[in-house]
Amino acid sequence: MNVRQFWGQTTFNLVNYLPEHLIPLVPVSEDAPLQPLNHFPYVVQDTFYIDNMYLQLYGKTFRLTLGKQPISPGTGYVWNPTDIFNVKDIMDPSYEQTCVKAVGLDLYPANGNSVFLAVQPQNTLESTMLYTRIRQTMAAMDLSLSIARFTWSESGFAPVTFIPWELSFKRFMTGAALSADIA
Repeated sequence: MNVRQFWGQTTFNLVNYLPEHLIPLVPVSEDAPLQPLNHFPYVVQDTFYIDNMYLQLYGKTFRLTLGKQPISPGTGYVWNPTDIFNVKDIMDPSYEQTCVKAVGLDLYPANGNSVFLAVQPQNTLESTMLYTRIRQTMAAMDLSLSIARFTWSESGFAPVTFIPWELSFKRFMTGAALSADIA
């Protein structure tokens, strides 16, 4: 279970943090000239939610996990190109990674090797996220190869009119990671 209770100011006007020359002009009414945007709220809300709840089945060479589970591939924190499951909000100081509703299967074919498969169901089969990671551990080093298929959404605001937009893209990702202990 996870509870976040914020104290102090929880609503921020993002316009206050922009340089004056970057504040967009927006229409106030049909006949009026464009005016600088004066209020764009960002609200940090108190939350109460179940962070993770999953069922795990173990075997000699596998582990099957069903439910809301932590999946965090890669070692990057704010920017992690091989982590398609967690989107980091750099405005959120809690650094909390929420768990993912997915089916995960870890396979251990030999000592030091592992294969991880994850499926995160979406609205359609075509937009369902598929992820595979093959990892080899050698002494204090991990070498891994990641392959994924997922749908990525991007959003923003059109210049001048400040009208919001959102687009979705089908992505195929391959990545490699090397992680080692220095000490």
